[in-house]
Amino acid sequence: MVSRLSIYNHAASILSEPRLLRLEENRPFRRECDAAFDRSVMNALESGNWNFAIRAVMIEATSDITPAFGHPYVFAKPDDHVRTAALSIDPYFREPFEDFSNEGDYWAASIETLYLRYVSKDPAYGFDPGKWTQKFADLVAYEMAVALSGPIQTNAAKREQLSRELKQARTDANAFNGANKPVKRFPEGRWTRARRGNHGRYRGRYS
Repeated sequence: MVSRLSIYNHAASILSEPRLLRLEENRPFRRECDAAFDRSVMNALESGNWNFAIRAVMIEATSDITPAFGHPYVFAKPDDHVRTAALSIDPYFREPFEDFSNEGDYWAASIETLYLRYVSKDPAYGFDPGKWTQKFADLVAYEMAVALSGPIQTNAAKREQLSRELKQARTDANAFNGANKPVKRFPEGRWTRARRGNHGRYRGRYS
């Protein structure tokens, strides 16, 4: 099972450091791991739409902001938002919604309600190691190893090798994550729906 200690020790093995026996161990390497952990997890979460970290919510336009022009409704991004997997006006996410603008911590659109699927950094989602796949845990370990390569004074050749291995770990984790998603069909185009005599806007499958 993935745990914070197992990730620290994977990073230790990558850097040829002695393993930790417990998270409370009083060693400089453990303290460096503590300092690098959150940032390493965030870097990993930002690099894919991870199944275990996906959260779906309905969001309403805020009444706190009234745009002077453009889209009339503004939506605050959730505090735990890392990256968007899908925006839709349909709670089943059958079709993507693209008529919006992205403005810092907000979205603006011409409708009052949006449905959002996103990668969450909440402790019950993306920051829960118990939910991680082993491939994602490996990615976090490599993110940590790269972050720690400076403090433990690895040479340039080793840092270059770590950069290549991190890129491969990211590719492997994303490939595994993609292989475990349900197969979805692309939305039907208007011409296809017209030929079938179906003029509804939201019957295609969202991919």
